[in-house]
Amino acid sequence: MLNDDSPSSPAEPAPPLATVSVHAGVYLAHDLASAMPLVCASVRQSVSGEALWERTALALQRVQPAWPYPKCDALTVFVRDNSCLTARFDVSVTWHGAIAWIVVGNIPRIRHAPIPVDDGDDVVAIARKIFATGLSE
Repeated sequence: MLNDDSPSSPAEPAPPLATVSVHAGVYLAHDLASAMPLVCASVRQSVSGEALWERTALALQRVQPAWPYPKCDALTVFVRDNSCLTARFDVSVTWHGAIAWIVVGNIPRIRHAPIPVDDGDDVVAIARKIFATGLSE
């Protein structure tokens, strides 16, 4: 006989396993592999209640492979939770700074304000600056 005096409550789902990948180049849905080589990626267990910006910023702190990373005027960051695409960030670097376009599901692209970058910044340094800025907003 089972003695179950505790109230039954549904188990909370585990926080998602977040995967962040940084690609050099402009996103082209029809030609992803050749147009946007993978620069680096990171996988980390999210913490319950963690915002998209936060988990992405933290994942970008531990990417593989390690440096050196290319420098270019366009990059794309994919964020996946449990292997499902959560968001895409299309980034272009101009004299105004790094401009990120945020793409989530079927919602129209959202433009983030330009983020200052240095001339010598590689694609990972730029991605880290974008998400560090998002944490402080």
